[in-house]
Amino acid sequence: MSAGSGASSASGVSTGGGVSTAGGASGMSAEAASAAGGAAAQSSWATTRERGALVLMRLMVVGLKLLWRPLTAPIVHVVTLYFFVFGRRAREVSRDYLRRIAREFPESGLAPSRRCAYRHFVAFAHAILDKLDAWSGRLEYRDILFEDHEA
Repeated sequence: MSAGSGASSASGVSTGGGVSTAGGASGMSAEAASAAGGAAAQSSWATTRERGALVLMRLMVVGLKLLWRPLTAPIVHVVTLYFFVFGRRAREVSRDYLRRIAREFPESGLAPSRRCAYRHFVAFAHAILDKLDAWSGRLEYRDILFEDHEA
């Protein structure tokens, strides 16, 4: 979300850690993710080799910094769809994560379906955009909604 736009993230999913951008839906706490096996998944994720060309990644970052957030959304969806379609291992890891969440927190409404896995990919992509916006000064503190702030 761009600073001051008042629009919610297209994914409607928390960017993690119980923090989401203004207008986003409630996310899972860090404790909940850990209880669902997040530490093991994070460990395997951290050892995964980066896919794609570094030059293209840098070009994408520059483009995202220069363009207005709504203009980047279609690009992000195309890139996300590419990684979803051709990233079999990432899809499997995402569905495994969703399976563990569904088992531990059935009230979450998440299922290990392809649709939920794609939404998981999109939420990850939008979290990257949120970070780029924050680092570039387009996302300000007042634009962030802290959930369970007292917890």
